[in-house]
Amino acid sequence: MHGRSPARFVKSEMFKRSAGKICACEAYDAISWLVSNKRYGTSEQYPLLINERLSLNLGSGIDLGRSGAMPCLRIFIADDHDLIRRGIKVLFSGNPAWNVCGEASDGLESVAQCERLKPDVAILDFNMPGLNGLEAAKKIRNLSPQTEVLMLTIESSNQLMREAVAAGVRGYILKRDCDRELSKAIKSLESHRTYFTDSAVEEMIRGRQNGKRKRSETLDGLLTAREREIIKLISEGNSARKIAESLGISSKTVETHRQNLLRKLQIHNTPDLMRYAIRNHIVSP
Repeated sequence: MHGRSPARFVKSEMFKRSAGKICACEAYDAISWLVSNKRYGTSEQYPLLINERLSLNLGSGIDLGRSGAMPCLRIFIADDHDLIRRGIKVLFSGNPAWNVCGEASDGLESVAQCERLKPDVAILDFNMPGLNGLEAAKKIRNLSPQTEVLMLTIESSNQLMREAVAAGVRGYILKRDCDRELSKAIKSLESHRTYFTDSAVEEMIRGRQNGKRKRSETLDGLLTAREREIIKLISEGNSARKIAESLGISSKTVETHRQNLLRKLQIHNTPDLMRYAIRNHIVSP
């Protein structure tokens, strides 16, 4: 059979589309088999050859086995900072059994991609535009129940951790612990075990033991995930109409949330609300 070599096909868009249907590690195993057995073909024929190696083409009656295939964990990354996503991919690059199958920069896109890709693990930043990580986690767990969700955030709020657990989140990592904790967390979630970073747990215990918390911590515990989302969007300069369109609610509901926030936090206007958001790390200054 004459045509392009498997090595050249690996770099082609056709291979990317073929590999998207199966684990990337398995696809590379199939390409290695093609090379060693000198199986060559056209771009259109390579997907069939890959299926042959993986015994997915059941009508052919061929069973070549998959003893050389490497188990592959499919991981999805969502963070609105490109640098964070790149750093995580670099961190995972040393493990050939971990495949980053997709990424997104906002919550709504994360939900849509996870519904399509069905990853084994989804890493979600809490503070994302469109839909925060907590709301995205709830939707992802409903649309792809087999996907384990890991929350990656700068926040160590007791309230947020409780809501994360209630939303089906199985792992919780503070960004400052990412370098030393993230790989351990992925391994735990791969085995369907929970993983909460030590510093986050310590923060929770410290908060419970401290009878007299700071005013900001006490007020922070009063806020729901939706209220945090409203504060974030207001602080980013979005109008009530734009917030309503983004969250799928009415402008009147947005204003009701804003008034409730002013009452709960005992502040008097939107600029004070924005200062509260910055002080409590809901948005970056």
